[in-house]
Amino acid sequence: MSRVGKHWRHKGFYYTMLAPLVIIMLALYAYPVAYGTYLAFTRYDYAAVDARPVWIGFDNFLKFFGSNEGRQIIRNTLVFTFVVVFAETILGLALAVALDRNFRGKGLARALILVPLMLAPVVVGYEWRWLYNDPYGLVNWALMKLGVLSAPIAWTTSANTAMASLMIADIWYATPFIAILCLGGLQSLPEEPLEAAIVDGASTLQRFFYVTLPLLRPVLLAAILIRVMDAFQTFDLVFILTYGGPGNLTELMNTYTYKVAFRYFDLGYASTVSVVSLVVMVLIAVVLARITNRNA
Repeated sequence: MSRVGKHWRHKGFYYTMLAPLVIIMLALYAYPVAYGTYLAFTRYDYAAVDARPVWIGFDNFLKFFGSNEGRQIIRNTLVFTFVVVFAETILGLALAVALDRNFRGKGLARALILVPLMLAPVVVGYEWRWLYNDPYGLVNWALMKLGVLSAPIAWTTSANTAMASLMIADIWYATPFIAILCLGGLQSLPEEPLEAAIVDGASTLQRFFYVTLPLLRPVLLAAILIRVMDAFQTFDLVFILTYGGPGNLTELMNTYTYKVAFRYFDLGYASTVSVVSLVVMVLIAVVLARITNRNA
């Protein structure tokens, strides 16, 4: 058999093996996305007796972007995503650098930072709900013992602290993820550039910012991309800790979609919010992916 024939025979085998997976993926993802996009242009009160989608064009989108509530929810989601990912990146990188050093108990420390990642988001939500409890939570108790507070604070129901409480819980939960990825990246870096920097008399900070960080950038950007996508879709923590309140100050895209669909039974409007969320996520992913590829 000619080389060309063998080439196409192998490619045919690969395509045959991939075909079932592609079909399953299309069934699980493509159809729901297409149907959800269609529903976004309809009015569909599925609690009604004669429930059926009624085409209304862009009315749902105009309603969402034209309302203060819609703009508030987009702003909440973007601010939440930016703040938690920024904090997790800084803390995760610092933690990775610390764990990359040789010290007694390093193995135990590396094992302990994995604990948050082993917990389900629902468990983390209830854990922090107990910590924030007013007045018996550990956070209020510790701060009052230290003299920082004179009276307990309702962390998750106060307009001044609800969003910050969510962010702290998410940062605690997700920082180890970035730390583990960065630690793996640090341990795979070539030693020659660092040795050359030491010979040239570079300080520790200079070696980190001018040698280590540029070499680690592809790993760091990939970790940021994953975390941005994950943070943008946050649901469990909000649902358990604040339920989007007080008011809609901590309402995010996913929790709002849930409420519209299962509290108000407006599947068309809920699909609109989902489509907006999907488009924003895709745009963010494309931008971050291009930055990652450029620095790879």
